[in-house]
Amino acid sequence: MENWSDSSIHSNFKISFYLDTNILSYLVDKSFSGLNICFKFLTECHLVELKSSRYVIFEFVGIRKREHFLRKILETTNPDCQKVNLSSLLLYKEGFRSQHVDFKFAMNEIKETILNNELKEIVLDYKIDYESNEIHSGIWKPTFDLLFSSRLSKEDTLVTISSISQSKFEQKDCCYILTNDKDFEKDFSEIEQLTEINNAFQCNNLCKPEIIHIEKLTCNGSTVNLTRKDDDNRSIVLIKEKVIECILKKNQKYFIGNTITVPKKAPANVICFELPSNTILNQNRYLIFIGKYLDFVYTLNVHIDDYRDNMQQLTYPFISQENKRLSFLLNEIQDEQGTKKKVPNEIINKLREPGNWIFIHPDSI
Repeated sequence: MENWSDSSIHSNFKISFYLDTNILSYLVDKSFSGLNICFKFLTECHLVELKSSRYVIFEFVGIRKREHFLRKILETTNPDCQKVNLSSLLLYKEGFRSQHVDFKFAMNEIKETILNNELKEIVLDYKIDYESNEIHSGIWKPTFDLLFSSRLSKEDTLVTISSISQSKFEQKDCCYILTNDKDFEKDFSEIEQLTEINNAFQCNNLCKPEIIHIEKLTCNGSTVNLTRKDDDNRSIVLIKEKVIECILKKNQKYFIGNTITVPKKAPANVICFELPSNTILNQNRYLIFIGKYLDFVYTLNVHIDDYRDNMQQLTYPFISQENKRLSFLLNEIQDEQGTKKKVPNEIINKLREPGNWIFIHPDSI
């Protein structure tokens, strides 16, 4: 982010991505380079919140316990890394009993690895918040409603509801669940049960999340597979487009257009943008700019009250049945003490670049 970008971003412009158990495992194991490229960006992007839930973490710890135990068996029985008989290895996947591994000694090491290394990596390195989403009494009814309305497993049902229901009194809107579970995605989107699934959310006043499968991340007609190395270069482009798509979906009523090229003879402080058709534009509103590369978020702390159409004043509320190229002058802003001053060239030049996104600040309506 630019150093002059907003230090505090309005919650409307923050997008929550909730991570399924398999995604957490991939991240700590560095399984897929494309996934890690995307998460490096998501971790650093101030417009994104990476979330999980206490239930998902509980599931994660159980899975990692099993995986590390199987690794211990491999280390003991196959020190030379020869070809492994998988059928024999999988005999130990549930019972945690092996004549080759001392269970108590192994569990001490495994506990240390999971609790003090992997969970810390999830919180500190990837900035994933799971403590905010508790297993509270308010999730039981919607969990049962969804369970009996779909083919979802009990685990996937609880992953879904525990993600969107942050507390008994607070639910998330417009949230997204990242997974690599094909059955989870398929059962959640099943056409035959779509009405019942939708009703399970609606009758509990919950916003239905979007399930994003990492092998087919889709946006603007393009698809990338975050588990395929050949897609690595395209993955960062598409994940940025996906974040913008999510922001637009959440804030469509506040969106007033993208910046466009400023004519060469125009004043240095004029900003041009294209207002979408049938979009209402009013005076005396504060604006929020989001960079086209998601590299800044900037709130104008002075309201804009004079938009122009080819230098002609508008009549408000203004609306056009076709896209309309408009402009306004950004004469000054206020500093922290409330004193008005000229907009620094670094900022105005960045705001004027074509392709930035402009929104009405939600609190000014």
